[in-house]
Amino acid sequence: MSNRTIVDIEAGERMVLALTSDGNLYGYSRANGNAQAGDGTNTGGRYYFVYSSAVMNSLQGGERILNIYASFANGVVSTNFGRLLGWGHNDVSYCY
Repeated sequence: MSNRTIVDIEAGERMVLALTSDGNLYGYSRANGNAQAGDGTNTGGRYYFVYSSAVMNSLQGGERILNIYASFANGVVSTNFGRLLGWGHNDVSYCY
């Protein structure tokens, strides 16, 4: 996260999301057991912002994140293509 400007930040009970001026999404989660960091893993022990690669890889060519939202252990982004991408705790599986 060094040398990046955060333009939007959202916090849920178990996660924090940050959108940077270059359009990248980063997630922070102490435990990440529900994949709320958005990096495609649900492994614990993460205590730092990670590049939310699974979310970013779900974007189509020319698509960018406009807004970010966080809740208990879920994240959602809206894009300039009018899409919503969600991930995290949903009691069944992880979604992108």
